[in-house]
Amino acid sequence: MSETTTGAADDRAADFEQVYAREIAPHARDMEAKRQARVAAFYRRIGLSVPLIALAAGALYTVGFLQGEPLWSAIGLVVAAVAAGYWISRPAARHREELKDLVIAPLCRFLGDLEYSRAAKEGFDTERFEEAGVVGHHTRTKLEDLFTGSHRATGFRMVEARLRRRRRGRRSSGSSTVFKGLLFDIEVPQSFSGRILLTTDKGGLVNRMEGFFRDTFGDTAPVAFDHPAFEARYEVYSDDAAAARALLTPALLDSLVALCEAAEKEALRAAFVDGRFLLALPSRKDLFEIGKLHRSLEHLEEDVKALLAQVTLPHRVIDYLHGDRPELGV
Repeated sequence: MSETTTGAADDRAADFEQVYAREIAPHARDMEAKRQARVAAFYRRIGLSVPLIALAAGALYTVGFLQGEPLWSAIGLVVAAVAAGYWISRPAARHREELKDLVIAPLCRFLGDLEYSRAAKEGFDTERFEEAGVVGHHTRTKLEDLFTGSHRATGFRMVEARLRRRRRGRRSSGSSTVFKGLLFDIEVPQSFSGRILLTTDKGGLVNRMEGFFRDTFGDTAPVAFDHPAFEARYEVYSDDAAAARALLTPALLDSLVALCEAAEKEALRAAFVDGRFLLALPSRKDLFEIGKLHRSLEHLEEDVKALLAQVTLPHRVIDYLHGDRPELGV
């Protein structure tokens, strides 16, 4: 990292500390008092719920035994337990919601051109990712924490997604998770034509099988690059090999290798299509969450900095597209 870049990072950190001190820290004491009250409410609700559920279990069992309907008694007990669990969890949920409301708005103002929507029912098209081959076919979509903004004059949208596919069989039915993690829809700084799909290298046999299906049902073909580190991690398919090689310069290939390594070799998939870079970055954990009920707000500044690192993930991916390679860290 150059001295100029280091100095800019130091200035940005100082600016953030000022924003934190001015807009977030003054509310921390009141939020900590609320948190402690909610911890007490959490334990009170447990203390009330356990004996009530025990009494309900006894009553339902007796009624079910006398009336010969044990199944309905069991169902009633499950419903009561679920309702109690929801009631018990509400203090923690309210704490997370209020703390998120407190910190997200200042972070968006600090970063400039950034908008946030907790419920991302609209404004993000997962079908585009499916059509591009970045995610598999899905029938159920859960989206939350949508961030829309711009960095280095490059627009982006990022959302936390869980995509599921319904499965039906003769004996059973249900659903399976197709993808869980972050989806990025980013403008590509360079102009290009054609469609390019990147998948992580899964070995010769699996790659040949996937290539067979793409050749059979699509119009893409494998594209090779004289870049051993990239070839060891990715398989590339495109309907325009010349355009793919023109776009994926050695510098960008270096950045994509770094992106794959930063994701700890999860099943990364991405596509360049219609002037956009579509990226699916798997994550096992829930992101953009702040405010554990049993964690003191003495650690709030540390937690907000961690949240800021997550919120600025698109900025670092865009830096990758521009040829820079900052630490990604998910």
